[in-house]
Amino acid sequence: MRLRSLDGLRGFAALAVVLGHALLSSPVFFGALYVPTDIHRFSLDWWLTRPPVNLLWSGSLAVLIFFVLSGLVVLLPFVRPEAVSGAQWAGYYPRRLIRLYVPVWAAVGVAVLLGMAVHRHPIEGLSPWLVIHHDPQQAQVVRDLTLLHGADDSIRPFAEINGPLWTLKWELWFSLLLPIYVALARIGRRGSLIKVAIMLDLIAIGAHTNRPWLLYLPVFGIGAAMAGDLDRITRLADWLRDRRAVALMLFVVALALLDTNALRLLHGPVPVVSAPSQVGASLGAGLVVLLVLVAAPVRKACDSRVAQWLGKVSFSLYLVHEPIVVSVVLLLGKGTSIFVAFAISVPLSLLAGWLFHVVAEGPAHDLSRRVGDAVTRNVSQRRVVTSHLT
Repeated sequence: MRLRSLDGLRGFAALAVVLGHALLSSPVFFGALYVPTDIHRFSLDWWLTRPPVNLLWSGSLAVLIFFVLSGLVVLLPFVRPEAVSGAQWAGYYPRRLIRLYVPVWAAVGVAVLLGMAVHRHPIEGLSPWLVIHHDPQQAQVVRDLTLLHGADDSIRPFAEINGPLWTLKWELWFSLLLPIYVALARIGRRGSLIKVAIMLDLIAIGAHTNRPWLLYLPVFGIGAAMAGDLDRITRLADWLRDRRAVALMLFVVALALLDTNALRLLHGPVPVVSAPSQVGASLGAGLVVLLVLVAAPVRKACDSRVAQWLGKVSFSLYLVHEPIVVSVVLLLGKGTSIFVAFAISVPLSLLAGWLFHVVAEGPAHDLSRRVGDAVTRNVSQRRVVTSHLT
């Protein structure tokens, strides 16, 4: 089952990550977000780094949307009324692993080549965000290729060769633990609100105890709870059809929840991630995904041609953009306007994302489907033969 509007939402989220990294390459914008210094109120820097404009380029919030989307979309085939056979489960794992690993391996190759071509080195006056990127090293490349031990320093991800890969670690663990999420979705389907509340409690514990797995894996559970209760969600769309004001109000609430942490920017820099802010952002991400499904105006925006194109290349764009942004800024050097760097790196990233989709991700997707189907057929045929023999 493919929900077109969710593809568009994924595309917008991927674009937000690209825009965020392009802006963070500027020391001005990095300082406006993370350095405890005052910036001139109502200046351009102030507007771009304060709510609600910052939502357009908030990569950390976009990641939460990615996680909810994965929890919803990946689970849909497994929560249908009919039982999922063992053969289908056998085909799922190779399909999913190839779908994740092959594009990641190709993206690591791109990052290594760019890192070798453009030396990663600190330049005085450039953003501290650039300092955490450095030349490829064998141990880091191996770690990024495996994903299971992706780069992160507890709460805030630590970028080295290709920073966005830290999220793929959690996508992989979610994929491996899918049977647990399927059980969560199937048990008490009408108790989706209770399930979401439990997930939010786990996220709060993860923030308090500084345990990343508790901070991120329950976000997939929010999507899983929605997948298990999709029939009732569909009926909510009918109820909202003639209540556009209610839908708009819910969308504003969703954005406010998603941006809980950044709301404090009105009075200063972003604080360390806290339990209330992480819980609010995770709930907001879930509500945004829900509204894309049920609120016609929001769904229409995500069904647009631009959104659908971005959704088509979103995974590729997410995987390859950061090494491009870093390389462009380093090549331009100190004193280059952030707007010049932005105007070069963003279109280049979009072009590279499309090319990567054509050359790497698309073929990997086709391969994963063929392998998964072959494994499913093979297991089914063996079971039929075994049943006849017995």
